[in-house]
Amino acid sequence: MKILLFRFSALGDVALTVPVVESLARQYPNDEFVVVSRPFVAPLFANLGDNLSFRGVNLNAYKGLRGLLCLANELRRETKADAVADLHDVLRTQVLRTLLRLMGLRVATIDKGRKEKHRLVSGEERHALKHVTMRYAEVLDKLGRKVEVNFQKLNVLPLCAKPKQAQWVGVAPFAAHRGKIYPPAQMYQAVAMLLERHPMLEVFLFGSRDEMENIRSLWMKPRLRFVCDEVKGLGDELRLMGQLDAMVSMDSANLHLASLVKIPVVSLWGATHPYAGFTGYGQAAEDALQVDLPCRPCSIYGNRPCVFGDYRCLTNIAPQDIVRAVERHLFTEDHVRMEENEKE
Repeated sequence: MKILLFRFSALGDVALTVPVVESLARQYPNDEFVVVSRPFVAPLFANLGDNLSFRGVNLNAYKGLRGLLCLANELRRETKADAVADLHDVLRTQVLRTLLRLMGLRVATIDKGRKEKHRLVSGEERHALKHVTMRYAEVLDKLGRKVEVNFQKLNVLPLCAKPKQAQWVGVAPFAAHRGKIYPPAQMYQAVAMLLERHPMLEVFLFGSRDEMENIRSLWMKPRLRFVCDEVKGLGDELRLMGQLDAMVSMDSANLHLASLVKIPVVSLWGATHPYAGFTGYGQAAEDALQVDLPCRPCSIYGNRPCVFGDYRCLTNIAPQDIVRAVERHLFTEDHVRMEENEKE
């Protein structure tokens, strides 16, 4: 069987398909799989198996029903697929999968659990929902390909030589929505504290060039490096992440990218909540930092304004808590001595 897998949307959502897709390709070596997504995410799916390929699609080039019909014909002609796994379920993939069904392909679609998520945000229910990787796996099950998600990590080559005894921590201080962004001034305190406590530590700041320019003049410190100045492209970012000792991230794409290269991530949660099913794959629960407030979660995606106006869900996370969480992953002699001194 040859299966097309659709997932466009945000980078983090696409990254969360990788554990499922890699497990699928490995467990069904006689089948073929084609991931259809935005072109720039191609490095996520490189070298996941000889029976897995990637088809980049710029949806802006296929506007309207006529454009999607053109794309459906292209995919059918190029891939000769037997089935479609829609891991996205938005208007354009709904149209696309319907067209391909009319061409004779079997189709299965994700259940996003919208009602459960609504009950979580409204406060009607307070428990962990199904992780999104399980929802992706269920789509393949509908097509007769039951998959056990047992992904280990992406195998990426080191980007550069890492000095002996040096420790590297990544910090990704931004996200798409305000309800997921820890106050930059408090994050700076955490970074400054880490650099002061660990003389061999270097901190790498991840984010777009525009995001970095907003903080560059205030954050300039020795041993603080801006990734956008040194690295170009998603593939190289993954290679650099693979050399980190730990990462600090919002509930954002960098959480999921670092998880793919099996780096421990200290994640910060504000308007959103780990219960919604978007935690980093394989990450420890104790590394998800949050404060328990009756108003949380107020949003699945972090795009609702704070009803109090102060985003207390984020400001109440202390910089010291971030430092302590990161230091659990920094086993240095300095750290051991500091812990002993604190006990005394």
